[in-house]
Amino acid sequence: MTNEDQEPVRQRPGRTTSGDIMVAAGTAALLGIIVLAVFLVYRSMTDSGSSPHGLRQPLVVSTATHVDVDVIDLDFKPAVLQIPAGTTITFKFTGAAAHSVTDDRGRFDSGIKSHGSTWDYTFTTAGTYTYYCVLHHVMQGKITVQ
Repeated sequence: MTNEDQEPVRQRPGRTTSGDIMVAAGTAALLGIIVLAVFLVYRSMTDSGSSPHGLRQPLVVSTATHVDVDVIDLDFKPAVLQIPAGTTITFKFTGAAAHSVTDDRGRFDSGIKSHGSTWDYTFTTAGTYTYYCVLHHVMQGKITVQ
């Protein structure tokens, strides 16, 4: 009997082939990667699950009437700042990507700025100002004006 005369091998019901195992392993690996990616994105937006990415930084208290804040990578530095009323902050866009400085309540917005740009804002009214980048919502900052 030659190979041409043989019947094709048929799989019996309930039997697993190596192809089935490879598909299952690939699916499990892909699912694991997706779960890991979601976890890493979540962790990048929280610190121990409780605070936004930029707000993990320590409070910087300044008595100066002019303060610089770097807008770099995915951070504002410093991101948590306390200043006296009347202080002007110069936001320096030093990272490679474009960013914005946008108040949560719409009180100020730098617009989209690119590397090398600066933007000034004078905080004349006491209160708490939380802000973020419209392109990278993980970038968040808080300014308390005394």
